[in-house]
This record gives sequence, C-alpha cells and structure tokens, in this order.
Amino acid sequence: MELLKFLFYFILIAACAAQCPDSDANLLKWSDHAGTWSGSPPAENDNLTITQPILLDEQPPTLYSIVITATGKLVWDPNTEVHLKVHWVQVDGELHIGSEDCPFLSNTHITFLGNVEENNLGAGGDKALFVTAGGTLEIHGKPKLSWTKFAQTAPKFNTETDVIASQIEDTKKRGLAVYSINPTTGELVDSAFFNFLINGRKYPDLIISFVNFLDGIPDVNIVGIAIHKDLPRRGDITGALEAIEILAGQTDGTNPLRDTEDAMYSLLTTKKHILIIGSTSMSKEVYLPLKSEGKTIAEVSMVFAEFIVVVTSTFDINRRDRSKAEVLVAVDLKYRPVLNFIEDVSTWETGDTVVIASTDYDWRQAEERRNFPLIDCRLCG
Repeated sequence: MELLKFLFYFILIAACAAQCPDSDANLLKWSDHAGTWSGSPPAENDNLTITQPILLDEQPPTLYSIVITATGKLVWDPNTEVHLKVHWVQVDGELHIGSEDCPFLSNTHITFLGNVEENNLGAGGDKALFVTAGGTLEIHGKPKLSWTKFAQTAPKFNTETDVIASQIEDTKKRGLAVYSINPTTGELVDSAFFNFLINGRKYPDLIISFVNFLDGIPDVNIVGIAIHKDLPRRGDITGALEAIEILAGQTDGTNPLRDTEDAMYSLLTTKKHILIIGSTSMSKEVYLPLKSEGKTIAEVSMVFAEFIVVVTSTFDINRRDRSKAEVLVAVDLKYRPVLNFIEDVSTWETGDTVVIASTDYDWRQAEERRNFPLIDCRLCG
C-alpha cells in the first residue's frame, strides 16, 4: 500500500512539473483589451509595468520599456508569432518563452531599440533584458544540435571549373540589372542594366526599353532581376513595376517595390513553366528593407537540372561603392555540397544558418551558409 501511495505521489508531482507555462489558469490574455487592460491596452512607446500574469497572445506595439514586477509574469503564447520591439526589459518576476518540458516551437523575435548610452541601467547596460535577484527567465526553444564536426574534409568550390556563368555590375549608376539565362545549359544569354539615375523626363523612354527587353527574352529562359545600389524614383516607374508583376505572375499592385525605395530586391522567375528542382513556385523574390548598419543582402536562388542560379542585390551602408547586383550560375552540388558530420544533424532545418570554422584558420575566416534540403537527384536529369 505504501508503494502504491509513493507511485501515486510521484506521478502527481511529475504531471504538475510538466505543466506548460501557457496553461496557467491565472494567465490574463494580452488580447483581452477590455478585461486585462480595462479598455486601455499598451500603446506605442509606453513604459509598461506588468504586475499580474499575462499571456502574450498578440503582436504588441513597439514599447519603450517593460518592467515585470515580483507579482507579475509574462508568458509567450506558443500559437502566436510575436516580434517584441523594446528598449529594455527588467524581470523582477517571471518571463517564460516555453519550458524544458514544453519547448517553444513557434518563431519569435525580441529587438532592442535605441542608441548606446541612451539609458543608464547600471549593470543592465544601455539596452538589454536583465533579471534581478529573485526574478525568473526561462527560454526553451526547439531542441537543436548546436555544434558538431565534419566526418571528412569539405569539398572545395573551384571558381574556374564549377562556375558556368557570372556577372557583377560595376557601374556607378543606379537601377535594375536584368539577366536572361538558358535553362538547359546555364549560359548567361543576355543581360542589360537600366539606369534610373537620370532626369525624370527621360523615364518614359527608359520604361519602354525595360519592358521591351523583358518581352524579348525567350519564353523558356530564366529571368533574374536585381537592384544595383538603389532604385531612384525621379519619375513614374509604375510601368516597370507592372512589367515585373506580369513576369512574376503577381497580382497587379502587389510587388513589394511599390512600398518603399529604401530596400534591396532580387527576383528569379521563368517566362514559361519548366521543372524547378525542389520548388513548387515558378518565381522567387527577396525584398529586404535597408539595415541601419552593415550590409543588406537580398539573395534568391533556384535549382535547374544540375545547376543553381543565384541572383543577389547587396547594399553596404559603410561602403556604398561596394553595393552591387550580381548573378552566378554554378554546378549545384559543387556550390552547395553535401556535407557529412560525425553526429546526427536531423534537428537542423531548411533555412538554418550554419557557421563553418576551422582551428587551422583565424576565426574571422569562418563562413556562414544556409541549410538546404537534400534533393533526390533522380529528378535532376
């Protein structure tokens, strides 16, 4: 009988310990504006103090600060994708993003805003999330292997034998680079650069030239478009954007370039349906607003047969002369080699960034690569 009691208590304790933080019955929903906030939810740039248990189940406004008092608790809802923007967070109570037994499987971001020395938070720094004595911070994401070693030497990419075609725009002008590529051989058949850094009165002729060039590309060809340096708007460029939308199969008015000029953009598409290995779409585009520092790189790629096409639009805010548009066509399994590791890396997902470093080289020579799905090459013929 005593043994049965022990087992009952053990099971009860284990069940309680495994309770997910978001299942706390005392949590008040952030989204319940009338109940949780008495009709006055947090507003833009507020200094927010949390004194009770709150479930973060909607996108909050950009806040200046968050203080979670000793009686307060802030818990991320696992079914809500949140990007919290704040200058600093102080945790005297509890902040939970998942738990050891209930890892947080959704995507979430916390961006700390402001300038250096804007705030004097003592040991907390200028912009930070800091936990005071007695506070609790729990962050548990999806289990993932953090590091491992190669099982064998990684193959070297040879620019002389593994590159089929490449071109980097070297003009000081600004505008759109367009590339036409043969889908069978990977040959760069044609290219053109359209300079939008001209007098606005010349824009009508410029737009006509741009549209005519796109129309003249053979229907089966691969088409790449990228911003070089930036895309000035000294006149009406609606005609060019409409041509891009038609080419990419987009609904009229949906191209992201309509929203702002402070961005990098690259597009890969095909003028008619052909097999794209590992893709269900005939068009791919990347649109990235300019970062406040460093490089903004909008890169898009597609695999055709046994080669990969990569179109890149890069803006370097520190060295604007190095901002550029470029295209690269290379042997796919040379550009994206299959790497073998000594451990199981099945927790790595497509799109993850993998940093490759060696003890034989300086740490600054480390390379960043994106993880791609392994394609069944029986489809590659």
